[in-house]
Formats: sequence, C-alpha cells, structure tokens
Amino acid sequence: MKRLLLSVLLLPFCLPAIDAGKEMPEVEVAKWYFKPLPIQNQLTAVVLFDSAAEDASQLLRMLETIQTEQQLSITAIAMNGQKPTDLFIKDNLPFIIGVAADQELKTRRKLAETESLFPYAVLAREGKVVWSGHPTELDMVAEQVRSGSFSLSTQRKVEALRRELQMAIQSGLSAVVSSNADKILRLLPADRIAIQAKLLALNSTGRADETPAFIQKICGQNPKDIKLRLMQLDLLLGRGDADGFILAVEKFSLDFPLPEKKLVQPIAFIVENASYGLLRPEIQLNLALRAYNSLGKKDTEENPMLHAIACETLARVRATLGNFTEACRLQETAVALRKGTAEEKAATRRLEYYRELLKLSGASGK
Repeated sequence: MKRLLLSVLLLPFCLPAIDAGKEMPEVEVAKWYFKPLPIQNQLTAVVLFDSAAEDASQLLRMLETIQTEQQLSITAIAMNGQKPTDLFIKDNLPFIIGVAADQELKTRRKLAETESLFPYAVLAREGKVVWSGHPTELDMVAEQVRSGSFSLSTQRKVEALRRELQMAIQSGLSAVVSSNADKILRLLPADRIAIQAKLLALNSTGRADETPAFIQKICGQNPKDIKLRLMQLDLLLGRGDADGFILAVEKFSLDFPLPEKKLVQPIAFIVENASYGLLRPEIQLNLALRAYNSLGKKDTEENPMLHAIACETLARVRATLGNFTEACRLQETAVALRKGTAEEKAATRRLEYYRELLKLSGASGK
C-alpha cells in the first residue's frame, strides 16, 4: 500500500454543491463498469473521483470496506471521462462497489457544482441528501445517520461556510481559507475538506512546519478516527520524522487494541512503509495479527481483496521474523485471492521471493 497523504484535487472552476435536504439526483454516466449493490438500510452514497489520480485504486478499495462494514450502497463516478477510466479499470479490476465514468461532467454538475476539492462524496437517506464531504468521513457519518446522532442543522451551517471557503480558495486568499477552515472545524472537528483547506493555507503561506502540530491536534480531537491517524502517519513519513512516526504507531496500537476489519488497510500501510528496523518486531507482529484475526470466513467471501491485504501484511512480518514457511503459506493464499487482478503479478513475485528465502535459509543451516 503506497504512502499517500489525504489527496487534494483542485479544479479551476466552481459552481453550488447539492444541499442537504434536496432529492438525490439520478447519476448520468457514459459507461458502467460495475453496477452498484441494491440500496441497503435506506442509505446510498455517490463518490466523485479522478481515475488518473495516484491514489484512485486505494480510494476505491477503502470504499469497498466502508460499503461492507456500513451496509450501504456506494457508487464511484470518475469525473475525467471514459477513456482514462477504461485504463484504470483494466489495471485494477474487479470492484464490489458501483463504478462508472461520468458523462460530460453531468453527474459532477448535479452533485458538486461549487466544489474545488476532490474526491467528494454525497450521502443520501431515503432518496434525500443528508451529507456531503470527503469520502474518508463516509463510515463515521453513516454511523451517525443510522444512530440518529447526525445533525442536519450543523451540516447546513458547514455548507454555508464551505461556499465562502471555495470562493477564498479560488481567489487565492490564504488567510480567509484558514479562517473559514477553522470555523468549520469548530463545528465538525473531523471535516476532511476543512482539514485539506487548512493544510493548503499553511503550505501556501510558508507555515508548513506547523502542519504536524495541527494534525496532532486534530487527531487528539478525534481519537477513534483511524483515517486521520493514517493521514498523520503519512505526513510524518513524508517529513522523514522517524521518532514521530514510531510514537504515532505506538499510540495507534494502544488506542486500537482489538481485531477490527477497519484496521486491515491502516496496518498494511504501517508495515509496508516503515523502513527496515524502524519499528520493534513485537509491535509489527501484534498489529499484523490484529488485522489478520479481524476477518472471518464471511468477510473473506464478501471482500477477498481485504483478506489478501491481511495475508500479505502478516506474511511480510513473518518473513521479517524469519518464519519463511508461514510467510509462503500466507502469500500463497494472497496470490490465489488476487488471481486475475492487476495485483496478481506483484503478489506472485513476492511469493517467489519468500520461497527463495525459505530455500536459502535451509541451505545456510546445513
């Protein structure tokens, strides 16, 4: 899993995003690649994304996990047309969420006319829009909507502030961007669009050194938000802050001590991106086992790619610890799960590597 900060796509024009309370419009697409699941629990979501973005595949895999865990129907619409999306699908299939290419930006205009920060998600309940924002918030918001704790009045206040925020971004008014982002975060401390905007403002005003403290503060305000933790870890890696990364991983392990499906991808990110010798072997093994043990037989059937990730993560740690036989067994499972996908070749190469290690370990013992 590649290291990627919460992605930001800036579009050079801005038209209003669909307001909460309005009817959810029908999507207009040039081509369906995978049809969405039937509506579950009266909740549906549409996510607008750029299929040429470096983290597009990672985004859609995250949406698959959210769909499975939250039992809602998700459709991802590529804004950049059919040809680029054809290539993206060829390299990354299959998906268990709905995936389609927008038809001349018609769906984008219906759902996110004023937005300039993408990817962008719209959540509807019983056919009416209840929320819009960054897709990494979808699982949290879906839980709030289902439990009745979601505040529509707060969402409308946020939407009004976002309109001001978008105008400030388009005008290059960094101070106004920062101020409006702060106002939104006082209402919704985990709002990803406001976080993105604040980061843009800090970077554009030469205050990038304040970014780690800002993200740490946001994580402290949202202690159970795993995706914010992932954002923090990615930032620390990007800055080369090894000590900060180690402390953040140890805090992550303490705050999420039990096996949970939502840990599979973040733990894969941690294990794959930590340089050799950076993390203690014990914490790597504990995390990898936590991810692997979170999946049952039903989970494997419903989301085989998530199972493949868990197997590969634990295989990597087992190989690091010298248990090459177990690494091979786990990687063989991952290869079988990835058969026919774009990741099959890389998974097979990793299996061959572990087999070579196993062979050499036997030879060295003679």
